[in-house]
Amino acid sequence: MQYIVTVKKTTTDTSINQHTSTICVHLVDATDEANATSKINTYYTAMNSGTIEHTADVISISTLIS
Repeated sequence: MQYIVTVKKTTTDTSINQHTSTICVHLVDATDEANATSKINTYYTAMNSGTIEHTADVISISTLIS
């Protein structure tokens, strides 16, 4: 099933303690809402590099009806 996942992404540069936030919308293939959330968290964790950290707070999850 496909889910539309809206997240508040926070990017932090720990070397200068600077934070930026962005609202992002993702289309995720997942078995259920918990799996969709897990995939989003894995995606953002994989983007971490050096002093740059990414976190995502899920705002909403809905199913895509085709």
